[in-house]
Amino acid sequence: MEIKNLGNNFLNQYIIKIDGGYLLIDTGYENGSKKFLKRLNKAGITEEEIKYIFITHVHDDHVGFLNNFTNAKIILCEESLERLKEGVNRSAGATSLAVYLYCKLRKGERTFPPFNDSGRCIVWDKNPNMLQSLGIQAEIINLDGHTSDSIGLLFENGLLIAGDAFMNLSINKNYLPLLIENFEAFKETLDKIINCKKIKTLYLGHGKPVSVDKLKDKADAVKNAKLRHIN
Repeated sequence: MEIKNLGNNFLNQYIIKIDGGYLLIDTGYENGSKKFLKRLNKAGITEEEIKYIFITHVHDDHVGFLNNFTNAKIILCEESLERLKEGVNRSAGATSLAVYLYCKLRKGERTFPPFNDSGRCIVWDKNPNMLQSLGIQAEIINLDGHTSDSIGLLFENGLLIAGDAFMNLSINKNYLPLLIENFEAFKETLDKIINCKKIKTLYLGHGKPVSVDKLKDKADAVKNAKLRHIN
């Protein structure tokens, strides 16, 4: 499997070679489309070669310029389809005091251009092997917690593209995402991942990849984290 990161570790943008083209994982912020296209062209890939875009979850930094792609099919869960129409991040709790204070001081909600072209969407039917018919050799798995629409892609080599289910940045601790909508669901996702023998490495939306063993080492600290509700 060929996977490229066209992002910068703070915001990763993975693109994967598949039969007949490429699969893009999420997009970036609304104002990041020009830089992304430059990196795409530098990698020798045209916009037309992107056949599918997989949405790990709906937040402004993951779907900001989704509307710019007018031909690619969009793979997502049913709840993501509804969130895309809203054009705004839903409320969540902060996993650190710094993030809590930042969110409280920041004026306005985090928004993105609404996406309403449901005709191009392929909605996950809860069958983990749904993508096989599209030539994508990966399972879709539920990663509820960071958001209730979070999903990931698990490939045969044990690589899990996990979106923001976890993060690996200096500004957070123990691989916690900065925001969590449902902490109980998040802990269930953590248990599911560290107990799944298929999963070896997590490729994250923010930060460098993390092995399941490293995530397992932080499990107790993660589960004892305090969630500060912003709203």
